[in-house]
Amino acid sequence: MCRLKIKDINIANKTIQFKAKNSPLKTKIIPELLWNDLPDLTQFNPDDLLFAGDKIGGTWDARLNNRRDFYSKRFKKM
Repeated sequence: MCRLKIKDINIANKTIQFKAKNSPLKTKIIPELLWNDLPDLTQFNPDDLLFAGDKIGGTWDARLNNRRDFYSKRFKKM
């Protein structure tokens, strides 16, 4: 989640491709329910992060460990 970029999403096929930490390239289908909640991704820079803090799409000046810690704490509350 912390390393996903806008360019990882294939808008035409509604899929996402990413390289996991310890595995080759993976492709996953984005469920329609989630797809409907995503904003128009064509307006973003392809190298922007998909999840940038509290917003979808953008830059985030934080190291990977800090980004991971941010989401760990956020999901722990739920």
